[in-house]
Amino acid sequence: MKVKLSNFNVMTVAVLAGLTSMNCAAEGETDLEINSTMTQQDQDAVKNLRPEQIRKLNKSLQQAMSLYYDQSYQLAYPILEEIAIQVETLDVTYWLGLSAYHIGKTDKAIEKFNQILQQKPDLNQVKIDLAMAYIQKREFELAKQRLEEVLATNPPAAQAKKIEELIAKLTVKDSNMFASIRGSYGLMSDSNISAQPDDSRIIQDNNFGNTLTIIPNKISGWAKILNLGGNFIYDFGEKNGFYSESKLSYYQQKYAVSDYKAFNYSQLNISTGVGMVSDKWVAKMPVGWYQKRLNDFNKLSTGVYLAPEVKYRWQDKKDLFAGLTYEDESFEASLNGQDNETIKLSLGGQFNFSATDKPKIMTTQLEYSTKDATQTFFSYEEAGLSVSYLHKFSEVDLYLKLGAYQREYDGFIQVLSNKIRDDERVSFNMIINKNFSKSLYSSFSLGYLQNTSNTPIYEYDKLTVGFNIGTSFDLINNR
Repeated sequence: MKVKLSNFNVMTVAVLAGLTSMNCAAEGETDLEINSTMTQQDQDAVKNLRPEQIRKLNKSLQQAMSLYYDQSYQLAYPILEEIAIQVETLDVTYWLGLSAYHIGKTDKAIEKFNQILQQKPDLNQVKIDLAMAYIQKREFELAKQRLEEVLATNPPAAQAKKIEELIAKLTVKDSNMFASIRGSYGLMSDSNISAQPDDSRIIQDNNFGNTLTIIPNKISGWAKILNLGGNFIYDFGEKNGFYSESKLSYYQQKYAVSDYKAFNYSQLNISTGVGMVSDKWVAKMPVGWYQKRLNDFNKLSTGVYLAPEVKYRWQDKKDLFAGLTYEDESFEASLNGQDNETIKLSLGGQFNFSATDKPKIMTTQLEYSTKDATQTFFSYEEAGLSVSYLHKFSEVDLYLKLGAYQREYDGFIQVLSNKIRDDERVSFNMIINKNFSKSLYSSFSLGYLQNTSNTPIYEYDKLTVGFNIGTSFDLINNR
């Protein structure tokens, strides 16, 4: 949010500025033959190849370059990748990085350009290409650093002017808009369908009457999962200043077996709000509305919420944050005993341990919430601790989260127990995302939840395993 571009198309500016796609042939042949531009490591690698291997690799390299110049980057990339497995000279690394850039494998492009600069730190053109990749990834400060390094070498006046103009676009911004949509669809295996959508194994009957239905045993099955969403951001123009953000999301969980349709669940969520960014602080104040449904069409509840949050960067790559959420939820008439007001407080820290461009982020969070419901056995206080870890590889993201919570209820259901309900919960989640291109990804998820209670009917565990395919698109991108 700090640095955005106004009416800025990365490739258009780059081409007009004459800043991308250096001609490797100008510095050395693209064939895999020993030449003066090769490092000693490259020369040793080529020397170890048999003549027929070199001929075969040269033929593949020429094919890849022909595809590249025809702008068939998607076809050139795997050929260059295969060549690099056998022998990776700087030229091969460079063209592999450029091909990765053009097909949206931005992390791979950044990795390859950095790999070249580790061996040849004075290659200004590679620094410029790396800056373009950072811009594609919206890492504008890192892009500026690389461009400023090039300026410090006193490049030709025409090139210096173009670089200065590009840095200015990265630094000064006008009002900006950004809008995107996303969606995913997949399957989820659920070991305990009756333990949802909330944490209880006691549900109302299918007509939402007052009779309690007790599910004595776990039932399992497959659900189809649909996720849709979109967001719109408007920035008011200052580097350190205000912005507004609106979001819409829809989640649907529908079981394949019709007998389980009572457990089908969906939620629609809409929010909007304002935020403020400075060099050290980020603050936002969203307000929202949601609606939950069971059994496909039966409305379960609606709610409104206010969720201010603030984050403070106290050291480089080290953030502290705090959030407060107020929520007012109203259930349908037959369930109005569950009407409630909930207050949630969270405090934590976020630490990026990576010394490279690929984040390794650990987040620790303390949570406290209190729910005040119309009927006391739906009211509770809860305290918890969670630790999560995010590791971004070149094309894969790994997310892990472990949480432990204790919940004390204010009352009990007399027909089941004469005890005040007291629960302890442990949860574990893992998500692996694989990015195929700018707009296509897949994900694998695993979740486990164990709830122990002094009221046996509320003791349960639940294991979910899911796989989905998703896509996302930028509709407006003037940042």
